[in-house]
Amino acid sequence: MLRAFPALARQLDASPVQAKVLFVHDDFIVRAGPTRYSPEIFSDSTAAWRTFCANNFRADDPRPPEAASLPLHEWNTEFSWRPIEGPSRLLDEAQRRHYNDDGYCVLPDVVPPDVVETLIAEVDRLERIGEQRLRGMQEGRAFIARADEITFTTHIVRNSPFTRRFYTSKLFCDIVFDIIGPDVRLYWDQAVYKKPFSPLPFPWHQDNGYTFVEPQQYLTCWVALSDSDESNGGLQMVPGVHTLGTIAHRRTPLGYVCYDETPATAQSLTTKAGTIVCMSGTTPHQTGPNSTGDIRRALVAQFVPEGAVAITREADGNIVRLPTNDPTRQFPIIAAGASVG
Repeated sequence: MLRAFPALARQLDASPVQAKVLFVHDDFIVRAGPTRYSPEIFSDSTAAWRTFCANNFRADDPRPPEAASLPLHEWNTEFSWRPIEGPSRLLDEAQRRHYNDDGYCVLPDVVPPDVVETLIAEVDRLERIGEQRLRGMQEGRAFIARADEITFTTHIVRNSPFTRRFYTSKLFCDIVFDIIGPDVRLYWDQAVYKKPFSPLPFPWHQDNGYTFVEPQQYLTCWVALSDSDESNGGLQMVPGVHTLGTIAHRRTPLGYVCYDETPATAQSLTTKAGTIVCMSGTTPHQTGPNSTGDIRRALVAQFVPEGAVAITREADGNIVRLPTNDPTRQFPIIAAGASVG
């Protein structure tokens, strides 16, 4: 084995480990030790290495069976999942493991009730203005937003100093440091309200399937402002597919879609108000209908490492790379690990 893969031999020689097993996990990263959560010692994504591991270690691809047949986004050509590692400021070992394995983790009860109430008051004010404008549009809709069903109130930080301070608070400084690194900006923020008895889902997608961002592995924080579950449009996730990077999406009247039907591996989340669900920009998710008489409220904030770019295709076919540094809404959260809020 070491003759066939000299890079592995050099790494083992430099960093000897007590290895009981070598096997493949998450984009075929090889790890050593009695469990898959031991330190990474070698990485090789070539087909030759995959075949070698399968033949010699009986190593199976841990991703869902459907992942092997999923077509990739045309601009996703060199993606490699970067596991988040400790030590962390906020996330514990289990949460880091969950994020690496499933593409998301849940931080329960991290937003105090009084902060939730203030956020609701701030967002409700802006959402009412936006929905009134939406009602004046043709059929009361603008692409994925539909009056009295589902609304998207974007760039709240431009009009709410409290929300801006919320995203630059120690809570988010610690989250983005743990998951992204020491230099991070806010990329996008919005509120998503599912109105009472809203009958349609917001379909399966990856956030990077809307606007393609490099690096693809950015962070979305879904902040529950109300309790949510399957009855009122709570989050559903497909674990394990995040390691593929961005998969192909198609545009539909309800939004961009990467799955026409719910995969068998999908997981439904139950979240209390004040919970934050952290997910990768490459994690497939959806929210279902709201069959209750109450509004399901959520904030969505997306964070990118310094230097990230948004890639789009213009009407003439030209591909443009746009910086993510609009000072009015894409401001730094941390620089060199320290808060800049």
